[in-house]
Amino acid sequence: MKRNANVPLEDVLTEGLSAPWQRVSRRQIAAILAFLHKSGRRLPKDDADARYRVLLDTLLDWIEVQRRDIARLHANHHEFTARLASARSEDEIRGHVLDYARTLGAGRRQLMGDRQAFGRWFGPDAVSERYQKQFADCERHLSFSLERLGVLGARYMGAESVTPEEGIQRWRKLDLEGGIGELLAYEGDLRVRLAAFHGLARVARDLPPEGRGRYLGDSTLTYSYRLAMDPRQPVWLQTEALSLLSVMGYPAVVDIIARRLTRVVEGDDFFVRQHAVQVLGDHSDDARFETLLETAMNDPSPTVRQALIDLLIKRRPTSLEQHLSTLALEDSAREVRGYAIHALIRLVESDASFVDFSRELAERGARHEHLPITLRLYCHLMPAIAAVLLEKEEEAALERWAETGFTLLTRLHTQADDLRVRRWAAQARETLWCMADPEARDLHEQLRTRLKKSPVRKQLRLKVSEQADDDRLGRVLSALTQDDFGLDASRASGKLAFRRWERFRFRLWRAWYELMHSSPDKRQAGHHTIGRVYYGLFQVPSARMSELSPTKVPGEPLHMSDEDGWRPYLPLVDQVISSLDQSWPTRPMKLYTSEGVTEITPPGGLVARLRARLKLTFRFAHYARLRNWEADSGGAANGYMTALQSLGFTVGFRTHTDPDAKPLPEDPAVRRFFPALAFPPLLVGWWQDYTGYFVSVYQNTLRQLSFFLAGMLALFVGRHVYVNLTTRRARNKLPLVIGGWGTRGKSGTERLKAALFNGMGFHVISKTTGCEAMFLHGYSHRDLQEMFLFRPYDKATIWEQADLVKLSKKLDADVFLWECMGLTPSYVRILQKQWMRDDISTITNTYPDHEDIQGPAGINIPIVMTEFIPKNSTLITSEAEMLPILQQASQKLGTECHSVSWIESELLPGDTLSRFPYEEHPTNIALVLRMADEFDIPHLFALKAMADHVVLDLGVLKVYPLAHARGRWLQFTNGMSANERLGALGNWNRLGFDKQDPEAEPGVWISTVINNRADRVARSRVFADILVNDISADRHFLIGTNLEGLMGYIEESWAVRREETTLWPRSQENPDPSVEWHRLARQMRICVTEEAVLGRLAAMLEGLGVEHDPQALLKHLADPREYLKTLTQEGNPGKASLSRHLETMLAQHQAYYREWQAFCELDGRIAKHPTPSDSLDEQARELLWTWFRSRIEIVRSPFVTGEQLVNLICDQTPPGYTNRILGMQNIKGPGLDWVYRWQAWDKIHAAGEMILNGNRGEATRGLQFLASFQEYGLLSAEYMQELLSRARELPVAQSESFQAELRLIAANLEDKNRPEEEEEGPSLSESSGGFWMTLVSWVEKFLDVGDAVRRRRKADQIYRDMVSKRISTARAAEELQYLTKRQKGGWLVRR
Repeated sequence: MKRNANVPLEDVLTEGLSAPWQRVSRRQIAAILAFLHKSGRRLPKDDADARYRVLLDTLLDWIEVQRRDIARLHANHHEFTARLASARSEDEIRGHVLDYARTLGAGRRQLMGDRQAFGRWFGPDAVSERYQKQFADCERHLSFSLERLGVLGARYMGAESVTPEEGIQRWRKLDLEGGIGELLAYEGDLRVRLAAFHGLARVARDLPPEGRGRYLGDSTLTYSYRLAMDPRQPVWLQTEALSLLSVMGYPAVVDIIARRLTRVVEGDDFFVRQHAVQVLGDHSDDARFETLLETAMNDPSPTVRQALIDLLIKRRPTSLEQHLSTLALEDSAREVRGYAIHALIRLVESDASFVDFSRELAERGARHEHLPITLRLYCHLMPAIAAVLLEKEEEAALERWAETGFTLLTRLHTQADDLRVRRWAAQARETLWCMADPEARDLHEQLRTRLKKSPVRKQLRLKVSEQADDDRLGRVLSALTQDDFGLDASRASGKLAFRRWERFRFRLWRAWYELMHSSPDKRQAGHHTIGRVYYGLFQVPSARMSELSPTKVPGEPLHMSDEDGWRPYLPLVDQVISSLDQSWPTRPMKLYTSEGVTEITPPGGLVARLRARLKLTFRFAHYARLRNWEADSGGAANGYMTALQSLGFTVGFRTHTDPDAKPLPEDPAVRRFFPALAFPPLLVGWWQDYTGYFVSVYQNTLRQLSFFLAGMLALFVGRHVYVNLTTRRARNKLPLVIGGWGTRGKSGTERLKAALFNGMGFHVISKTTGCEAMFLHGYSHRDLQEMFLFRPYDKATIWEQADLVKLSKKLDADVFLWECMGLTPSYVRILQKQWMRDDISTITNTYPDHEDIQGPAGINIPIVMTEFIPKNSTLITSEAEMLPILQQASQKLGTECHSVSWIESELLPGDTLSRFPYEEHPTNIALVLRMADEFDIPHLFALKAMADHVVLDLGVLKVYPLAHARGRWLQFTNGMSANERLGALGNWNRLGFDKQDPEAEPGVWISTVINNRADRVARSRVFADILVNDISADRHFLIGTNLEGLMGYIEESWAVRREETTLWPRSQENPDPSVEWHRLARQMRICVTEEAVLGRLAAMLEGLGVEHDPQALLKHLADPREYLKTLTQEGNPGKASLSRHLETMLAQHQAYYREWQAFCELDGRIAKHPTPSDSLDEQARELLWTWFRSRIEIVRSPFVTGEQLVNLICDQTPPGYTNRILGMQNIKGPGLDWVYRWQAWDKIHAAGEMILNGNRGEATRGLQFLASFQEYGLLSAEYMQELLSRARELPVAQSESFQAELRLIAANLEDKNRPEEEEEGPSLSESSGGFWMTLVSWVEKFLDVGDAVRRRRKADQIYRDMVSKRISTARAAEELQYLTKRQKGGWLVRR
């Protein structure tokens, strides 16, 4: 190892630290260097080893200084708490606080400020937090020094010239074990112990191999052994201890591994077992190696089994093929099967002789696998291994692999049940063909290199060999454009003229469409008269670049979830219009895709072309809808092509050819779209507010007005220049800045980032908007605290970003994370390009949203989001569809763009994901893991840190515990942050709402709570369409504002669906109207059989615990009142419940019965007249609308409380039923209090379970929480009554203090909860308070202007006191929450 003795000292100290880590650790580095200079140690100039030795001695001394400081701080704080406990007056308490502040280093000036702050919120909690921060800073110094000790010690001990004997001498002189040995058992922050173990193991790895067992003392080895064997110890301590023992050659290491793998413990033990499998790889020569591989094979944890796969690939034991085959084909976890298949790529990379084994395994696996996502991995595998073989120049192996791969992918393409698998297989087959065919391979490489360097939307020319015909050229290009921009090209005279990405120009159809569809929510200054224009007849569309949900612009490529694509083999209407632009003779426009070649030949005559153009122009939206056909839309799949044929177009489709030049089999799902006979628009308002002053000629002269304007202009410009300069200066002082943006998941992702860096022990500030404007703050080695970001009148401005950056600089944060809250491109440009200039930026996705600002079309969203990409930096994104746009923009800015693919998220092990306290999307986790790679943070450590330290956002996807209220079970799932189509439907399907069968589970109700906002018109339209077309529920509760508008959009969407609804769908060859009527009724959750009606009535009785005779119930099904009354007699266990809910049950049953009768009546008429009938269609439509409208409950009051909403939903839910409720669209407004009710119930339930588990410590904490809790309500009323009854009899409750707390809780509940017998909820339409409340509300609005000023001043004071540490973090969070709640209104009423 060559060493440069003249390297600057700081460079030696930071050896191996990346630039971001050096910036984050700047204070620790500066402190060590200052201590070194102060110590007076002389630094040798020409001896590198001696310099290392001096630095190591300095680090050991510095560690000892920190340990003494920690002991001093601890002793002083213990003395302070003792004096505080004996204080008898407020003045005495304040005196002790000031004395302690002086002890902690406060100077005279600071003490004066502290004394004045007693009148605000300075007190024992604030001064104690000063102690905690100093204590944590010392621990951070310890952790950093120990880490550096490990790195530099390894360099010192592992020098090339060091012999084993000299190594022992260096080890003994350095005395690392004596210097840091006690820190292995440090009782403070766990990260210090981990750093000590890691540092020691780091040095041990570079010790001379001979005689390693002589280095560590017996006490250290014994202590490490106990840690490695004790599953009760912290997880990472166990793993570090095991690593240390393994490195030191401890003889019982394999025994420890065997014990840990055979004795499975619940909880986080799988992290240790996973590490044990990794360590086992270093002991492959042990006789028990194969036996332990078998043990790991049967481990219940997918994480452990994935680690086993890594071990098999790395060590390649004799049992590799047997174990890998079992894991790939038979493992119960799809992520393990997928991981094993994906690992074959690494296996062949390391040893090409395993290609035949991989080929056979892939063949068998693809036949037996049924999950689409795992089959996608097989599709990915075939071209991936072909690329490996090509690079290794294994031509024979490549030929065999390609032959198998072609057959496998062709079978999946034509026979797979899931259409997505067919599309993936076709794309993979074309990529494989480009590698296996020598001519295609050469052409592919030539074109790939040129296209990669080509800018978008500029026409270029490329010379192409005449030997490559159009079909071969188009086929190669289609493989290149699968995940890139499409090509608009033409070929002539041996050259290919092409343009990457289509151009947008004026289109008459767009101008006409916008004129006919006026709307107030269109994007101002947006281009509303343009459409796609294609200039060439050689089209190679991208397989991506589609809208994931439809926008108001028709004819855009629309992602079809059932195909995972936008059907590029079907020409867009814009492409059809462009095919008319050619001259004569008429030639076809060819579309080359992975499915084959589509040819569009326009009509030949001038009149025919003109007629076709006019039809397509003025009925553009109609043809676009025909193209985006869906199976449940009612029309025929080939309706689009048939309509084009009627305009004179000829559209043909043919497949590509196989290696023998024979046409490949067609996918029937593609052929169905082609007819059987087919052949081959600002700144005025603010000025008007001040015209009384500015235009008055009696109060101002022109000169005075000029001076005034000049002064105001100078003040305006000066302030902006000052804010920009101070913001940029503050940002430059922040060591690490990471920003995040995206349509969905950005708030959750920012919280995951904050959790990761907090888990690493850094001082973190994270700005996140989410459902409420918040920022997370956590000092080094301390937990994150969620704090409200005060916004006057809840209005967001970009100035809050500047304020928080300055606050972060004053608080000396290590890591600043921020979520972009700007929507307007110019604001985003200021935030990113001028102010923040991120070190790393992340973009989750670019789904359509805020089309009124960033649209209007889905393609405009990613273009706007490119403004967030920093210059000369790093971008990490999980966007897939519009990725080429982000990559192109990154390339222009000199920024590295890293994408997170579906593979990273799909292969995350389920047991690791289940540790998260809510349903976090795996893609967001994978995105943060990719960011962790930039800092060399191991994935499992990052995953555990995120799960352990994440602070949940109010709007995270979370399923709350079941609550029993008034004879019903309610379960709420919060999906209100998913405010666009794709996310909302993803939640619906992911949580199984789409699969709930009312006939199989008659006692389960499905409800939605749609929280509408008047300022989100576009969202209202989207969710109206979702309610009508995409989801099926028993009740939709509409809350919020502009509900009339929402209902209007619902009626509009229903009108469209009504026209498409028929009992004889044209998509079926011989439609059965009775079958279709049953399907439509079941969509509305209507009983279609007598047994279904009986099942629902019986479910109500069973849910109330009422015993009944099914036969007798069936006999009285039409009118069960008299029979049900007999069940209320003595002896029936559910008598009381049935008596209470009898009338409600009867009303609900009669509603079900009448719906069933109406269904049967029409079903009978359909049976008598099975031929198509407009009359029957109309009757069916009317009945469907009646049923659908009866399921909508409009809560018209925008001030409805969460408790009132709980009561209303209880009223609507049938007694005895379980109501699964999904919140959708938005969370602000009345939805906020609704979620607060469920959060309160969640806390009560968690505390109650702590009491019931029997552990005295947890029971006491749970009891104390419930005794001080004030937010009891209907959701918790029955649970608390049962809890108090059970808790009184618990062994841990048999003390006077425990019983006193229970009595206190019972007294609190008596005033909080309504009686259970009260069946009816409060009327949401009534006003409460009458004239007096109206008067008070008017006075509040008048006084709120002054109160707003006071709120702003108080918030600013809180932020200043946070910097001066005169308010604790918890108190600051409480005060900011109060200010935020106060400005929402009602403060005068509460007073």
